Amino acid sequence: MSKIDRYELANACEKIDGYYNPSPSESALKKYEQTFDRAKAECVMHLEKQLADVKSIEFSNFGIATKRSKLFAA
Repeated sequence: MSKIDRYELANACEKIDGYYNPSPSESALKKYEQTFDRAKAECVMHLEKQLADVKSIEFSNFGIATKRSKLFAA
């Protein structure tokens, strides 16, 4: 894995933290690394879905789905 700077690290950790919600059993059993692995996997799954959505957008869709539609009106 390539080295990332502290800002990129903080940004990535913040994204994972949004999914880091230990279940009662994980907390009771102190399975913090397991919770982290689950949170990271869920975060990656959502980011990959968002990336796929962005890649699928065509210019014609962009004008319809944004406030910029008035700019592109003929």
